[in-house]
Amino acid sequence: MPVTDRLPNHREPLAIVGVGCRFPGGAESADSFWRMLCNEVDATGEVPATRWNAARYHDPNPAKMGKVVTRRGGFLAEIDQFDPQFFGISPREAHSLDPQQRLLLEVTWQAFEDGGIPVDGLAGSDVGVFVGGFTLDYQLLQNQGRTSRYRFKPHSATGMMMTMLANRISHAFDFRGPSMTIDTACSSSLVAVHLAAQSIWNGECDLAVAGGVNIMVGPNTAIAESRSGFLSPQGRSRAFDDSADGYARGEGGAVVVIKPLTQAVSDGDDIYAQILGTAVSQDGHTDGITVPREDAQEAAIRTALRRADLDPGQIGYVEAHGTGTPVGDPIEMRALAGALTSGRPAGEPLVIGSVKTNIGHLEAGAGVAGLIKAALVVKHGFIPANLHLRNPTQHVSLSELNLDIPATGRPFPQTERRIAGVNSFGFGGTNAHVVLAEPPAAEPSEPPAAVDSEPPAAATSAEMAEGALPLAVLPISARSEDALAATAGRLAEHLQAHPEVSLADLGYTLSRRRAHLSHRHTFIAEDLADAREQLRALAEGGSIETSRIGSGTPKLAFVCTGMGPQWWRMCRGLLGVLPVFTESIRRTDRELSRYADWSLIEELRRDEAQSRMADTEIAQPANFAIQIALAAQLAEFGIVPDAVIGHSAGEVAAHHLAGLLTFEQAVRVIYHRSRLQQRTSGQGRMLAVGLSAETLMQTIDEKVLDEFGRRVSVAAVNSPSAVTVAGDGDVLEDIARQLDEAQIFNRYLAVKVPYHTHYMDAVKDDLLTAFEGLSAQPAQLPLYSTVTGELLTDYAAGAAYWWQNTRATVLFEPALAQMLDDGYTHFVELGPHPVLAASILETAGAQRISVLAAQRRDHDDVRTLLTCLGALHNAGHEVAWDRIHPDGAARPVKIPHYPWQTKRYWYDNYEVDEALFYTPVHPLLGQPVRGVHPAWEVELSTVSHAFLDGHRVQGSVIVPGAVYVEMALAAARETYGSDHSVDNLVLHRAVILDDRCDPIIRTTLNEDDGTIEFASFTATGDGDLKWAITATAELGT
Repeated sequence: MPVTDRLPNHREPLAIVGVGCRFPGGAESADSFWRMLCNEVDATGEVPATRWNAARYHDPNPAKMGKVVTRRGGFLAEIDQFDPQFFGISPREAHSLDPQQRLLLEVTWQAFEDGGIPVDGLAGSDVGVFVGGFTLDYQLLQNQGRTSRYRFKPHSATGMMMTMLANRISHAFDFRGPSMTIDTACSSSLVAVHLAAQSIWNGECDLAVAGGVNIMVGPNTAIAESRSGFLSPQGRSRAFDDSADGYARGEGGAVVVIKPLTQAVSDGDDIYAQILGTAVSQDGHTDGITVPREDAQEAAIRTALRRADLDPGQIGYVEAHGTGTPVGDPIEMRALAGALTSGRPAGEPLVIGSVKTNIGHLEAGAGVAGLIKAALVVKHGFIPANLHLRNPTQHVSLSELNLDIPATGRPFPQTERRIAGVNSFGFGGTNAHVVLAEPPAAEPSEPPAAVDSEPPAAATSAEMAEGALPLAVLPISARSEDALAATAGRLAEHLQAHPEVSLADLGYTLSRRRAHLSHRHTFIAEDLADAREQLRALAEGGSIETSRIGSGTPKLAFVCTGMGPQWWRMCRGLLGVLPVFTESIRRTDRELSRYADWSLIEELRRDEAQSRMADTEIAQPANFAIQIALAAQLAEFGIVPDAVIGHSAGEVAAHHLAGLLTFEQAVRVIYHRSRLQQRTSGQGRMLAVGLSAETLMQTIDEKVLDEFGRRVSVAAVNSPSAVTVAGDGDVLEDIARQLDEAQIFNRYLAVKVPYHTHYMDAVKDDLLTAFEGLSAQPAQLPLYSTVTGELLTDYAAGAAYWWQNTRATVLFEPALAQMLDDGYTHFVELGPHPVLAASILETAGAQRISVLAAQRRDHDDVRTLLTCLGALHNAGHEVAWDRIHPDGAARPVKIPHYPWQTKRYWYDNYEVDEALFYTPVHPLLGQPVRGVHPAWEVELSTVSHAFLDGHRVQGSVIVPGAVYVEMALAAARETYGSDHSVDNLVLHRAVILDDRCDPIIRTTLNEDDGTIEFASFTATGDGDLKWAITATAELGT
């Protein structure tokens, strides 16, 4: 029977697409972890002084109660630091939050960053979360001391319970799939991977997070494991070596992001490895609950192999559990050989190794650490050294088992494809195995990235892909201003160190593969050097504007300019460069050709000397075409307005954008409007005045005032202190003279046509005839009319309206004021140059708004438009990044992770500090402890107080009376600041120092009567522990 017929559980391979990790030795990413492994780093070290007083809790005697046989382990830095704001957690809750939960939140975010999967896009989806947990040191910490029960807070329960390791992740990111914490001790995280894979295969979720965590806050767990004989006195995991004597504890956390392989390939993900099969088994009844069972381990391996549809000989490497225990290692080696080496040629032994030799045993996080190492092995085709291997264990024969252990790094064995297994066993008997394979179409084997080599040649890949924008749009974001600056700095350093990065790949990664957070800035860059310079400027606090978005998307309005902004080279940099813009211009040109005997595109391409943009019959249609094209291009980028407003001739484009005029109708209106207005060229003038219309009427004399409505008109009301008057030149000259005398701003406009004046009356009949038959279309967007000065709610789109648009005062300020009242806060001026921004800002007054220009004269056209787009993104508007950085044109690249803005959040109380840190005021008196009377405690041993070894009675070390005298004198000095005599010392009970327990002596001074009591906490003859009065004394003066 074919193998596949026997394997109903065989499923589609899964892909590991993201890794988030924090391991000893500063390994905070998959890349840095790989470098550490390839550089053969032993990341274990002394217990940090910030954790506990290692000297107090250390004793090389494994039988010593309350002691640990080693002072070493694998530790992380600054586990008390956290960035709660990022995850929406209050500072008060953060203090109660187990650092394991904190670490898992951070590495989960980093795993999605690493995988190029924006977490914000997954909110509400059925993402599964499977986390391995084992120890709860932070819970032990909070339970320590007689007063601990009074110190619990509203967030204590959720902050320290095991279930929250997984549930906290689901809650923080709004994941709705299965969410569970698994405790199978040291196999917890690989069992979590198994359950995650099963959940995807069973259709419970489409994507899963799986991992584990271990943080060592205090010594109690280590004491328990030391007493059980698990820990190495040397403080190193010497897996498979003859000197192996236990494991070194390690801490850290990691998760992987898993999805179906076909989906990962379709999404263009960077795949670390494929998951081909998983299995879990149990040892059942053995000689002891912690004693491994060889056949059960072998069964798990065989089952995973069958589910992967593989033969044993296809496995080239196994990342073993390999703790470094003299019992466990040989059992595991025999199980590996039994499952995988049968039939393997003698010259092709199975290579095995253990990451615990680098970072120690991460217990609940051990399985996922091994999984990540194995994934990197099959990805890179290189097997790092198994450290501390001097003489392979003599308990088994490597040659007989056909196993090999790499004392130095080596290439992956030459096989058809690179396949590896991962073992992980719990001390309660739960075994897990996962089978991994190299990514599809993996690159050839390569030397380890950590080996020093020549830097890569400077990339020419900064050139954009064919058909892409000539400039890159690079959005970065963070949860705070400081984090945004730090993000920019990290990215600048990364680009300096990696000149091979393509600008297209960088833009694609930043825009499509990272979450867009609240504090934003978008760079427009022409090459990597330009990007680095701008990033550094932001990082160093340069005058670069950043934005912070609020809740919801701000209301956006497009403002279509009237006459005035046109110039001979307007938007030429967009023609032929942006396809949507260019096609829109061509479309308008084709429609205009039905009426005009000139070509719009030819007019836009004339040089300055030949340009006719000063002629209204050319300028108005050209401005209209540009406004429509800019709106089309912004729509292609995902930006559409919530409302529109147009100034004078700009109302034609605004009506079309609002859906009130069809494209053909709009072209008809703009053509005839401009053609007929051209007839009035040179017949009058226009004057801009820095007053309101009302104040202007109060300023000029009665003679001029009488001419208003006949020879001059208020052509436009633009803002509270900006109007335009137009009409006969002599009357305007008189107005200008009076304003000059009053030192009031006024300036003639460089126009040939006196718009919105009595001169338009001459074309009224022809205009009404030209617009006969116009009919309204259903509005698609709100339009604020500058004819009526308000939101247009009843409109027939007929000739009468367009006559009013041509002749009546432009009521821009009143219409804009209603927009502001209606909550519009973001305005984009569509046109070749912004001419209304000042009026918009003045009308808004103290109201916070943003006014952006789609184009600016004498600026790079593409950069200006993209800068406008970036500013809209920064403000919270949704951008269609897939149209700016499309699939297939670039690929995701690795860039630095989020820079956490951390502060210290920790559970502090004096009872914990007294227990952990032991700060003696005197070598024999010890450290102060709180009580009704002054008290001190000291732990005595021949290790810490070697002189005691000289005071023996019948071979036993006895605390001498002189020690009590010194303690009493020291207590007096600490309490009174002066020396006293010691009287009436009575020794009630001998305190014996033995191999079972170092006694604690508490000295209590009763200030009321000067008496001193000495109590000893030690083991009794039957092994019990209790306090007993050992001596008393009195202080004399």
